[in-house]
Amino acid sequence: MGTEKVMKGESIDSWIARQPPGHAQLLSRLRSLIHETLPGLREMVKWSQPCFGYEEKGMGMGALASHREHVNLQLSRGAEIADVDGLIEGTGKSIRHVKLWPDKPFP
Repeated sequence: MGTEKVMKGESIDSWIARQPPGHAQLLSRLRSLIHETLPGLREMVKWSQPCFGYEEKGMGMGALASHREHVNLQLSRGAEIADVDGLIEGTGKSIRHVKLWPDKPFP
């Protein structure tokens, strides 16, 4: 399994359900945490991945991704976030990500 994309017409729930059990659990937990922390946030499939954002500001706030050994919480403007815990990775102009592994504690 490489990067697992959301298939055309597939719901986010279905995409999560077809991930390996440890990945599915992390993705579900992240998704719930995102909605609990940021009320009113919308989600939709964009660029073949679950994306989150506020409609009036566009949907480019963040996304979830499933990779072979881990999942990513992608942060569209992550370069602007003060990373006091050292969790955010990446070197792009604006996008950063947080890697989470099924066999490691949730930060």
